[in-house]
Amino acid sequence: MHMIWQNLIPQLIKLWTGDFNDMDAGLKDYHLRLNAWNAVCDACIPSKRTIPSSFGCPVPDPRKPSHFIAESWNIFTTQLAPSLLYRQFSDEQYYQHFVRLVRILRLVVLFDLPRDKIPKIRRGLANGSKSMNKYIINLTRMITDLSGQRSLSAPRCRFHEYMGPVWCYWAFPMEQFCSFIVNSVKSRRYPYANIDKRVLNRARLQVILHKYQLIDKAPFTGQKRPEESDGATIVRGYPLAFLLSPHSTPLRVDRHLRRQIVRYLTTSFEILSDAAEALIPDELEQWGRLRIGNGGNEVHALNLTAQYKLMVDQDAELVSVSERLEEESQYGELRHVFVLTIPPKTPKINPALKKNRYLLLAQIYEAPIESNKIEDEKLIWYKGKLGTGEVVDVSTIQCAVGRIKDGNRWWIVDRSTDNTFAYPEFID
Repeated sequence: MHMIWQNLIPQLIKLWTGDFNDMDAGLKDYHLRLNAWNAVCDACIPSKRTIPSSFGCPVPDPRKPSHFIAESWNIFTTQLAPSLLYRQFSDEQYYQHFVRLVRILRLVVLFDLPRDKIPKIRRGLANGSKSMNKYIINLTRMITDLSGQRSLSAPRCRFHEYMGPVWCYWAFPMEQFCSFIVNSVKSRRYPYANIDKRVLNRARLQVILHKYQLIDKAPFTGQKRPEESDGATIVRGYPLAFLLSPHSTPLRVDRHLRRQIVRYLTTSFEILSDAAEALIPDELEQWGRLRIGNGGNEVHALNLTAQYKLMVDQDAELVSVSERLEEESQYGELRHVFVLTIPPKTPKINPALKKNRYLLLAQIYEAPIESNKIEDEKLIWYKGKLGTGEVVDVSTIQCAVGRIKDGNRWWIVDRSTDNTFAYPEFID
């Protein structure tokens, strides 16, 4: 996999920018448009402020490849480049070729890889190798990008069938073990002597721990994996919403927010606006972060983008037609997460005689989303200002998403379709 991120992708970029061994495109036209690469690089630099840290490490300036590691090339290729390179090629077929490559690479590094997708990966990589020769290699000079061919051919083997997804034997265990043994190197002249000693001592220690049944006793147990609920507040009725600090400052309800809460209550519970108005105090308890349970993202209420789902009337423009509600994904800036307390004996909302009901709500400024689909790659963006805002139930928030500013356009980076929100746990 390192060959793909650290060899294939940088060489593709050199081909696109005309910087591959001082060679021109010859009979082909796979170069980027004039100044397109500089625009892509300029968009990557500030992206670390608008891409959640859970997506991976920040992407540096691509004009400085020495600042990249395999992870940053991975993030640039699979998350940022499909959007930033849209309509930046002189010939659109080269962008389509790149998108097909990205789709295959995403399949290769999936956390959960169904067996029936393995033939698709093999076919995709084989076709990618052929199309590289067809679209990119200058046939008049018989240039062969050998490292690129090896990179695309590597996953054709049966590792996926016998050993599971790539992360089982590359992304985590191998990298962690390499870091473990490399840290033991003290001599540049005799590095392997240090490595051998470290591995041998580690093996001896493991034998002792198992022989005397010390593996589960302190101080050999290691650090306890934190629970999702550690340090979090849980509101009754929302078991998968973990509320985190900052928490001290109350949310003052202005006229604009009050109207949005009234609209939510009247729409969701079919009560009158006067009754809804009476339920809203002047100040509400709020939290600055929301952690979604079952391995979900941590979403900050700091004008960062989130994906949420609402029921939308598909025939809203037709007055004489009854409602036809379908669930749709929405995107917007999360501004506030707060709780609204509903007292007992409140008709249609809280019919209980003694217990309060708590509504955990979020204020989101919706984005006017547009989308386009190319080679099964869905590109999502918006232009202009955000909407006036709306209040939704926190349970509708699905995940955190990133965004990249590209001129007057904001590209949305949504991993939810390729992410099962599950994370491996490694034990020693």
